[in-house]
Amino acid sequence: MTKARADKIDSVRGRVPLFLRHELYAYPSVPVIRVLLKLSGQPDNPLALEPFINGGDPQQRAGCARLAEQQELRRLF
Repeated sequence: MTKARADKIDSVRGRVPLFLRHELYAYPSVPVIRVLLKLSGQPDNPLALEPFINGGDPQQRAGCARLAEQQELRRLF
């Protein structure tokens, strides 16, 4: 889960360009996936969200695997 201010969320209503990147960090104790999501409702001031996925948690890992199979990414605010 990520959090954002209401005014930032309001800036990205409707269909907007989306940038999505996944980064894997292989720490000795557990792998971590950083998800960088930028929504460009205002190109000069995009809404950036940065959730992290704990690769050592079976529930989080399963959720990430389901996302990999999806054709669309739907975000509700």
